[in-house]
Amino acid sequence: EKLFDSLSTDQKIEFLKKVLAGDLMVTHFRRSALREELIKVGLIEQKNSSMPQKKNPGKVISMPVTPENQIRTRARNLTIGDCWITADWEETREGNILVTRRHNQGGITFGIYLIDLALLGLKDTFYQFNMPPSEFDDFIRQYTEEGSSVKIDYTLVHNIIYGAIEYAEEYGFRPHKDFSVTQYILEEDTEEIPLIELEFGEDGLPTVFTSTEEPRIAEIRQLERLVGKGNFQVIDLGDRPDWDPDESLDEDDEEYEEPEVDPELVEEYLDGVDWFSIYKLCDEVFSLEPWGKLSETDIFAIKLPGSGREFFVSVMGSLGEMFAISFYEGQRAIYKFFEMQDDQLNYHPTTLLSIPHFMISWEEKEELDPIQATIFDKLKIQYEGDLVWPQINQIKPGYIPGFADVNEFRNIGILLTQCLDILPRAMKDRTLLWEHPEMKNSFLFRMPERVHREWIWHDEFREPTYDPTLTKAKYDWLLLKQYNQLPVIWETLQVDIILQPFPIPDKDGTLKFHFMLVGLDPEEDQIIIGKMLEFRKRYETILNNCPNLIMNELIALGGRPGKIEYRNPDLILIVNLFKDLAGTEVVFKRDLEPLGEAIVDMIDQIGKMKSR
Repeated sequence: EKLFDSLSTDQKIEFLKKVLAGDLMVTHFRRSALREELIKVGLIEQKNSSMPQKKNPGKVISMPVTPENQIRTRARNLTIGDCWITADWEETREGNILVTRRHNQGGITFGIYLIDLALLGLKDTFYQFNMPPSEFDDFIRQYTEEGSSVKIDYTLVHNIIYGAIEYAEEYGFRPHKDFSVTQYILEEDTEEIPLIELEFGEDGLPTVFTSTEEPRIAEIRQLERLVGKGNFQVIDLGDRPDWDPDESLDEDDEEYEEPEVDPELVEEYLDGVDWFSIYKLCDEVFSLEPWGKLSETDIFAIKLPGSGREFFVSVMGSLGEMFAISFYEGQRAIYKFFEMQDDQLNYHPTTLLSIPHFMISWEEKEELDPIQATIFDKLKIQYEGDLVWPQINQIKPGYIPGFADVNEFRNIGILLTQCLDILPRAMKDRTLLWEHPEMKNSFLFRMPERVHREWIWHDEFREPTYDPTLTKAKYDWLLLKQYNQLPVIWETLQVDIILQPFPIPDKDGTLKFHFMLVGLDPEEDQIIIGKMLEFRKRYETILNNCPNLIMNELIALGGRPGKIEYRNPDLILIVNLFKDLAGTEVVFKRDLEPLGEAIVDMIDQIGKMKSR
């Protein structure tokens, strides 16, 4: 009441209008006083004093009964039900989240939240109060089918939504206006909700995803004003659809020729990277000659501040054939690295190109990437001798190895700086790299810790951060139900993931190799699955979704196999699903000769089509 009394007359009228409309809930305000104020400004009529009135000092003014007010006042008293999220939200940095609350009589109240983890926070939100159970069952069936959604724990949902909103507000982006209602479908954001560390932004930077339909000019200008150029990134999603392998290539298609170095791209690198600092760090590492003391398997790790990305460092060159340092990203990368080391003759051919990593090698100038060579010329930097020019490459699944992305050089600088701390010590005593040198399962990590406004680094022994995409397949239970009802019409199905051998140039000339899921009926020697996989997804996400892809393809064909054979260890996720939930026998075989021959024939046919 004291706050209300301090308002102007116009402010009081606006305040009271919102109360009557149900847009504002009133507490700590005597109802009689509220009624008097409503009468004063003419928003309600005073009852005729000549009429007999029943005295009821406890009577209050009822708020309008609207879905919005029902949600505000009742939703948090309802039990939280199932929650769903778009399956690839971690990869795309965006997802739809659905949170349900269950009424005692069976109805469902729910909220939908469109979340952008890269920058914008809560972009949109929608709500429904007390939907009948039968109507909700139809709704959720269609919702999960169309949106490829999976169930998710509420605690993680809460952290995603409120974390994204908090991150967006740092850059001046407010949540959608309807969050004033849908926030009440969520639990109150208090310390009672366990905190889960999540990565927001992309690669440690606020990121704007643009396209022709959504150029995001306003957002880009706002970031330029708040944080300045170079402190955020813009990723163009493009408009061209992925190549359809079912469409024959036009006979007039010309063979792709590698484009010349784009001057604008070179200028982008020159403006966005402190090259003299990067090359100075490369020179200091090279001068240590760590390959004289360390081997490839003398691994240590570095965790980047902010993003939390983990890189495992391997020194190459102990045999004198080349000099390089590789930075393998993530838990799967280091496991696959040791898998290759243990079985150098038989590892799957896609393994190396499916491991994301940076490699800094020292080359002859003639062997440098054209962009790198042009940068040296522009900066008038010269090196004397052979195999002394630093080449900084990035290997991303599906791409031809090439010069690292401009936005990655800040991270590369951090990695090189920490290498200069660890390498001299490791060269004196390699055993300091592991907590238990005889087991080598707990690595030496360089860990950042935020103290006030600075990052302080320290050593710590720990295992790689667990990546759930490596061990737990996401599957659509509706697809699984349909799959289990299929008749067995193939005795065996042989499956593999391969890299399409012919690159497709992107708009900027970047060459991309698509992954393809292949399934062969060995009895008929017939490929029955040839599915080009969505390129923009992280490779781990592709693996995680393989069971759904296989089930979807087989449902379309109307049958399932009695046994599945696979030769790529990355497909281990299909084992648990098909063996435990579908009753299909799954067998790993290093050599699947019929499948291998069929893939060679298929590649040969594609090559002939492309050469016409």
